[in-house]
Amino acid sequence: MQRIVHVSGYSLAEYPELTGVSYKDGTPGNGRFHDWDYVCWGEPARGAMGRIPMAIWYARCIARADQIIWSTGCTKTASGKWESEYMFELAHDSFDRLMQDFGGNFEVFRKQFGNEKTYRRWLESRSTFDHQSETTASSMVWLRKHCETYFAGDRMIVSLISSANHAPRVLRDALTSFSSRSMSDYNRTRIVLSAVPAETSYGERGPEDTKVFDLGT
Repeated sequence: MQRIVHVSGYSLAEYPELTGVSYKDGTPGNGRFHDWDYVCWGEPARGAMGRIPMAIWYARCIARADQIIWSTGCTKTASGKWESEYMFELAHDSFDRLMQDFGGNFEVFRKQFGNEKTYRRWLESRSTFDHQSETTASSMVWLRKHCETYFAGDRMIVSLISSANHAPRVLRDALTSFSSRSMSDYNRTRIVLSAVPAETSYGERGPEDTKVFDLGT
């Protein structure tokens, strides 16, 4: 059984502390909400984990992940670092900060890893990157192809980490991609998909603002 954790990226244009952010085509990045730190790191004052700490905690303490996928390649820093890489590096360099900001969830890290070096080695050994996709839908297509290429024939639990109000769209796009006709029936029946919401949302909205349209009433 392969346990895969996928972390949805978030536009670096929403991080006002960064200058020179651009999209893949070179167009300057212009944010609307300027909430990157809240969305991706969280709100320590109330113990609310954003996408990054939720991904690390879930991958280590719940899923026992074999692989963590950092997505996407939509925006990049002035030095050319993609948002997926930027999120990974923040996670990589935040061993003490995780325990300081979200101690209740991460106290076990001190016992499990002992020190920052061991934590970093664990994270490096399990991380891979999606630099190609630019949207939620395209990241799920990339994820399906990646799983087919590297884990073909294996049973998989694929956990999708994102903001609370983004998780429904991520799961919808994952279901659309993983149920596509290009997948063999054999592989399709060996994959479990799940959405794991962070404790913060993006765009000044919450999960209660997410609209779901189905065939019911």
